[in-house]
Amino acid sequence: MTDFLKRNGETVFVTGATGYVGSVVVDRLMEHGYEVVGLIRSEADKQALEDKGAKAVVGDVGDTALIAEAVSGASAIVHTAAPNDPTKFASLEAMIAMVAGVLENLTTLARTRNIRLLATSGTSLYGPTGRDPVDETSPLQAMMPGADVLTGLESRLIAEKSAYFIRLAVVYGRKQSGPMNQLIENVRTRGRLPLVDPDNVLSVVEVDDLADLYLSILEAANPPQVVNAVSDILTWSEFISAIGRATGVSGDFEIVDPQTAMALGGPSIYMPMNMAVSSDLAEGELAWESKRPRFPDQLTGSA
Repeated sequence: MTDFLKRNGETVFVTGATGYVGSVVVDRLMEHGYEVVGLIRSEADKQALEDKGAKAVVGDVGDTALIAEAVSGASAIVHTAAPNDPTKFASLEAMIAMVAGVLENLTTLARTRNIRLLATSGTSLYGPTGRDPVDETSPLQAMMPGADVLTGLESRLIAEKSAYFIRLAVVYGRKQSGPMNQLIENVRTRGRLPLVDPDNVLSVVEVDDLADLYLSILEAANPPQVVNAVSDILTWSEFISAIGRATGVSGDFEIVDPQTAMALGGPSIYMPMNMAVSSDLAEGELAWESKRPRFPDQLTGSA
């Protein structure tokens, strides 16, 4: 795999460049002297990306010819794009197959050009963890129909050293993601603080801390092949209480069944389980650390 990047005007190709995570990664890269070619879905996003000084390529991440041309001249690929509307697919299996196909194509391009590929993954691939944090050596579990295709592909590419994977916890920060805002608004609308088990835990990562991690992997001589991106582990009672303070919802917790919790949207799909994930590898091997406010402080503006 290619040498690490050196902040000398090298070009990085970023998919999902105006998305919640991708836009912050673009900011960080440009702050540190990189040129960015960003893939975006629509002309409506083009001006926002070009205003940052990046080059915008409008198209679909599944268009292999377009991607091959866009990657030309890049020293690395950062893949943050993800389907944002599952209803456009015939099934979850079809959506996951598309995601896997895109990853296979990007891997081939990176291998052919001898450049680094950073691929965005998720800590949800570990499945329910129990209260003790799991790490990068823990087995993966396919929680959705067809997800074994993705877990198998990721495991193979890691073994082949064909891509670097960043497994994200639930991301928060800045204006929050669409899914996070969905949960926040649903708590506001209900006027109650839902919980399945107040002692269940959730791993989270702040979006600017996350962008720092992408940069660290691009610039490290020998980074780990896969790292977990986790800023903090919260109990669900802490998490929901913070949303309550931010939305003006107070009172006792409302214990709900798992189906009701999961229907609230966003991170609530993890409410019935423990999702405890360790970031010790990123902290030890890459000297990565959380520098931004914790979720409760950030959301309530008390930091």
